[in-house]
Amino acid sequence: MISRGRSEFQMNRKKALVFLLLIGLLCTTFFVYSKLRWTAKAKSSEVYEISVICRGKDMEDRASLKAGINQAADDLSAEVNYITLSKKNDAAQQISAMKREAGSGANAILIFPADSESIVEPVHQVAGKIPVVVLQPYVQGFSGICTVSCDEFKLGESLAQKIISDGNAGHSADFHIIYQAHQSNPQLIKGLAGVLGKPGVVISETELPDDRDRAYDTAKSILMQKGRGNVIALDSGSLETAGKVKSDLVQAGVAVPAKIYGAGRTDSVVSLLENNAVEAVGAEDEYSLGYLGVKMAIDGIHKKSTKSINVNYVIADKTNMYKPQNEYILFPFLNH
Repeated sequence: MISRGRSEFQMNRKKALVFLLLIGLLCTTFFVYSKLRWTAKAKSSEVYEISVICRGKDMEDRASLKAGINQAADDLSAEVNYITLSKKNDAAQQISAMKREAGSGANAILIFPADSESIVEPVHQVAGKIPVVVLQPYVQGFSGICTVSCDEFKLGESLAQKIISDGNAGHSADFHIIYQAHQSNPQLIKGLAGVLGKPGVVISETELPDDRDRAYDTAKSILMQKGRGNVIALDSGSLETAGKVKSDLVQAGVAVPAKIYGAGRTDSVVSLLENNAVEAVGAEDEYSLGYLGVKMAIDGIHKKSTKSINVNYVIADKTNMYKPQNEYILFPFLNH
């Protein structure tokens, strides 16, 4: 009986030890799991400080691009700080802003670089400290830097081919290119000129003044010139201006034979396209451009390999503007 009692006691003791070991193992597992979960949650809730250095005084004519940036910031736990300039296309201000932001705790920088060679080397210098993503560069020299842009040369070629297919590029055709100050976009011009620049064709250029009223008057004088054939705007601002001039003149009963084409997308441009003031537009997927810019910046923060990206574009007119692939870019706020 005593032997049996001892045996039962030892068995119960072993069971108790096993039970305690299991409890300890469960507690340890729970502790490790909780710690890993807390760490993962902490990482996922980390907020990245990203500075966006603009090319001008605001982002008014880049609403869809800004929407893409802001949406990516919401999706990817980033806080975006927009740095605007007191003067358009001021490389010196951009250089100063880059250095200041890099030294003030920004995790990454997105920059729409000024149309100046002087911006290239400072971008490389700052990129050696924190990730820099270049958006829509007008100048060359950013090799090794992640860029997100559109192939402006191909867009220019496609827009020129649209003008030809519309029958507005005959042997003695006249083309007048207009653009906002400091937004001449040389690659877009090369694409246009490469297709349109045939013998007998006249291509001229005008930079519109910064002042809105003076820009309107300048565009009006161009459109009203006798024999004016086609006006091609290189950016949404000048496209809006030219389209509004034509719309106002037509409403006043003035015949305007000149055809307006252009590159760029704003709500006003889409409205002008719909109302026949503008014949066709080449519009970049600016929403994706902004979104991908933020994503590439965060990938850079995490030391992931990043490659330069070209976003899509469409050539749209009134007849095809509501096709899904065109609607996606022309009406980004309805599709995102």
